[in-house]
Amino acid sequence: MIAAEVIEKIKALSPEDQAKVAEFLRELSSEQSSSAPRIMEDSAFKKAADSTFAKHDELLKKLAQ
Repeated sequence: MIAAEVIEKIKALSPEDQAKVAEFLRELSSEQSSSAPRIMEDSAFKKAADSTFAKHDELLKKLAQ
């Protein structure tokens, strides 16, 4: 079955069943986006790392002892 056929079948569903399909698609989209690795530009990573190390300088010194 191709996507166009699936869409036509969804359109033919009752509003209640369409709502169930919509909820399923939201959950599916959420699961896929949360499992994908996040990629950060080098410059953004360096900025975040510098900020974190500056903010927690004392704690990091204590942990290093």
